[in-house]
Amino acid sequence: MAKKSKKRKAAPKKKAKRVAPPKVVVVTKENLPKLMKMSDNTVFLAYKMSKANGTSPVKDDKKYYPKLKHELGAVLSVPNANTDRTKSCAAGVNVGIAEFFQKEAAEWGRMMDGGNTLYPSYWLVAFGKKDIACLPLHRKWRGGWIPQGLKNKFRLHRCTIVAKIDPKSIGVDR
Repeated sequence: MAKKSKKRKAAPKKKAKRVAPPKVVVVTKENLPKLMKMSDNTVFLAYKMSKANGTSPVKDDKKYYPKLKHELGAVLSVPNANTDRTKSCAAGVNVGIAEFFQKEAAEWGRMMDGGNTLYPSYWLVAFGKKDIACLPLHRKWRGGWIPQGLKNKFRLHRCTIVAKIDPKSIGVDR
């Protein structure tokens, strides 16, 4: 007797899982203290400054402060970024919000190149929540720490430079 061939039913097609596009958030004074509570699918944008020649403004200590070359598309990375929230300035990719550069970095930037006319370059950087090393606390006050959001800068393990920007676009008048 001939065996009857059984037709197999086709497996139901699996529906493709829809992945939501990442939410893009420009870091501001208002949302800086809340970054760690935002979605893992968020891409954050902040500002970074370098010397006019594109190098980082820190001493060349390869163990703690590697020289970072700033150029469009570069991934800036400091794997051993300092995560101590009580240190406002330490190893890591230090970035800030527009207000930081408006108030402090403009003057600091002039001094960064020895006080001459070589003004710094300003960059827009992108990073994810996992790239944040820490949101430092500012200083002790009445027995507690003031959140670094008042200082307007923070540290990253890594970020990607997505644009070179005109400092006037963020309110920095050279």
